[in-house]
Amino acid sequence: MTTETIATPRRVGSREQARSLLATLPIDLSESEIHIDCSQVEASAPSFVDEMVKIPLVERDTPDGPVVALVRPEAVSLASRAPESGSGPLTGTVIAITFLGATSRVTVDLGDTRVMAQLPTSEASALAAGSRVVLAIRPDPVLVSAGADPAAAAAGEEA
Repeated sequence: MTTETIATPRRVGSREQARSLLATLPIDLSESEIHIDCSQVEASAPSFVDEMVKIPLVERDTPDGPVVALVRPEAVSLASRAPESGSGPLTGTVIAITFLGATSRVTVDLGDTRVMAQLPTSEASALAAGSRVVLAIRPDPVLVSAGADPAAAAAGEEA
């Protein structure tokens, strides 16, 4: 395991400044430990801190192309009811509602895939099979894999 240390300047404030500091890191960080020395920082913008944490955690050498996003049902919520003619990437039709007690799982057909949303039963009980809905997904719990097979991505295998 290698250790990479980045010393920050006294005043930091932009995403671009964070990117230039992180550009000195190797592309493959899989066997690295990163230390960010902020002991001299007097002032910093939140965007700088966000970028300093986010960039090393993202696979920087992943090529552009199709990906599979793995999302837990509790990270999916109902954004709104959709008009019958409504369309969009997260607009679909409720095909099943499963009662689980205080929560219920709602299965929504988006056309090319199905998504499960875990909602409070009080919210899910207002829906019926055939209802058109628009879903929202929280970005923080999404796992993205460069593979094309969701089952392989979930198992951690090459797709």
